[in-house]
Amino acid sequence: MVSHREGKDVAILTYGVLINNALKAAELLAETGVETSVLRLLSVSDLPIDHIAKQLPANGMLFVVEEVSGKCGIAQELAYELQKLRPDCKVVGTDLGKQYVCHGNLDTLYEHYGLSPEAIKTWILEEQGSEN
Repeated sequence: MVSHREGKDVAILTYGVLINNALKAAELLAETGVETSVLRLLSVSDLPIDHIAKQLPANGMLFVVEEVSGKCGIAQELAYELQKLRPDCKVVGTDLGKQYVCHGNLDTLYEHYGLSPEAIKTWILEEQGSEN
């Protein structure tokens, strides 16, 4: 796992090319005052749960961004395993959803499925608001 950015408010975890959207989303969140850590997995097998747990902010908020069909990624396993080490953590995931995934330009598809930097920023701000 690689830590690309450190922040005290929330953490975004992703892998693959979505790292670019996660980093841009972190920049957009910084403009709103939300300091965001960005973590990138180099492999999704043998998840480094201990290392991820140590990288979580004090409030334990982890946002998992994945380019996979709904409920086919790592968010659920991460939530289960992290709860054992950090019972205070909250893991929330977003992905392509359960519907048929259409094909096309990546930026257009990321926008359509809520995986663009702006959509990630909005999602995180909404989730943070639901915590209060």
